[in-house]
Amino acid sequence: MAALALGLTLALASGAQGLKFTHPMKLRNSPPKGNLQGGEPSVAFDRNGRWVYVVAPGGGQNGGVGFWRSHTRGRHFSRGKSLGSFNGGFDADVDVGRDHTVYVADLEITANALCRSHNHGKHFDSGCDTGIASNQTGVESDREWVNPSPRKRRLVYFSYHDISTETPLVYVSHQKGDPGTFAPCGPVLAPGSEAEQNYVPGGTNQGKLLVSRDNSLYVPILEPTNPATLDSDYNNFYMAIARHGCDGSTIFDDVKVYSNPKANLANIFPYVTEDGRGNIYAAFIGISGRDGHHSGVYLLVSHSRGKQWRGPIRVDPRKSKAAALGSLTAGPHAGDVALGFYSTRSTHDPNAHKNRWKFDVAVSRTGGHRFRRDVVTRHPIHYGQICNKGILCTGGRNLLDFSSIEVNPRTGCVLTVFAGDPYDKPKNNRHAEAAPYVSRQKHHCF
Repeated sequence: MAALALGLTLALASGAQGLKFTHPMKLRNSPPKGNLQGGEPSVAFDRNGRWVYVVAPGGGQNGGVGFWRSHTRGRHFSRGKSLGSFNGGFDADVDVGRDHTVYVADLEITANALCRSHNHGKHFDSGCDTGIASNQTGVESDREWVNPSPRKRRLVYFSYHDISTETPLVYVSHQKGDPGTFAPCGPVLAPGSEAEQNYVPGGTNQGKLLVSRDNSLYVPILEPTNPATLDSDYNNFYMAIARHGCDGSTIFDDVKVYSNPKANLANIFPYVTEDGRGNIYAAFIGISGRDGHHSGVYLLVSHSRGKQWRGPIRVDPRKSKAAALGSLTAGPHAGDVALGFYSTRSTHDPNAHKNRWKFDVAVSRTGGHRFRRDVVTRHPIHYGQICNKGILCTGGRNLLDFSSIEVNPRTGCVLTVFAGDPYDKPKNNRHAEAAPYVSRQKHHCF
């Protein structure tokens, strides 16, 4: 406990000295004049570090998702284009395989369009460039994620929770995601486990899974404590782990990452990542239960491949009254971890209409013991409410549900992508959709 307290103190006491990011760049063909919105953007690097891709749901007049690519490590991006399915555009995700294949998932709710490019995003297969996407997977789906293996060229995972009961699901393809090749893995909520006993139909929050370097799977899941209703706070964080991959016979090992009866961990998605030495990191954005009613960004650390966890460590600074819509990534060395998030000094309530939000990045080389921070946006990037209840919100959804952050695998520099609508100011009564913004780390990279 003394070591944990020391870690928490060091994490909160450190500053942002020396950590500098570029002025945020708004991606082309996005609001307020363009039609490719930027809420909850996803980002992925090619392993060569030169190519980087961004997607966001809501592909403008052609439906599907918005897609941008850069061959200059994020310095410049192409004009955005619509991609995927005329029937899609509800959620989006992007990732890159070991063989440089670009995978884009486009949620249609009834299923998902899976789009693949073998020429760095210039063209996509299965009709995705036309809006008539034919490669379908994930029946009756919500909040999908696509994960090619970092080691095996033909291995791809697809995960989501079904829309009617929110049961967490993972599928696997050994054919690079070819049509009809995804098969279900065994139960993510292991029968008889605490996670399964706390499961309430309609009451899970499932983040993007991690395919680790040894090809193990880590699926972050938030749940309330049973008995519960759909309005109950999600106060349990579990990691469903499948060592060395999964198939139809796999039963995941559901490990408790964190639990607190006073917590509300879902603002919105939980995260998991791995540094270059096999340390596993998880993060949630919400109320930890240890810090009053503060809505913040919290990091948890495992040096045992997910068996035991340390934390939570508060990442947002003490001057922050509230934080929202965070993201997590890790670097090439032991202890390299970075998080991006919105923060406000206006009120303690993310749903307050008088909030002024900026976007911050926190970087640690010590596994969360110390952080350097930078406020990426010098002026507010969003005014007003950021709702933290997902589709249950009646307002404050312009940024949607998350931001994204990644590390360039060649340079070790952090790149973050986030939504913003600074042109929608309280005095002008404007309500344009949010645009995607990109910012790159300039100094002190991993």
